[in-house]
Amino acid sequence: MDVSPAVAFMQACRVLGITQAFPNYNNPKGNAHTERLMRTMKEELVWIHESKSPVAFIEALEEWVKKYNNEYLHWVQKYQTPMAFEQQSAHRTQLQTA
Repeated sequence: MDVSPAVAFMQACRVLGITQAFPNYNNPKGNAHTERLMRTMKEELVWIHESKSPVAFIEALEEWVKKYNNEYLHWVQKYQTPMAFEQQSAHRTQLQTA
C-alpha cells in the first residue's frame, strides 16, 4: 500500500529520531522564524546560484548552512550567531540541571 509523501516524511523522521515541532494553531507568528530562515536561504543561495546538479546544490547548501550557523549575527539572539546562541543555551541548561 502506498503512503502519501507527508506520511512517509513523518515515518522517516520517527526512524531518524527527529522530533517534529509544529506552530500553535491560529498563531500567525508561530512559524515566523522558520519562514525568515527559508526566505534568507532562497535569497542568498537558491535564487542566485544555478546548480549544475543535485550534488552541487547539496554541497552549496552545506556551505551556506555552515556560514549561516557560524557567521550570521541575529538581533533576536543578542547579536550572537546561531551556534554561539545554542552553545550558551546548552550551557545554561546544564547549569540548571546540575
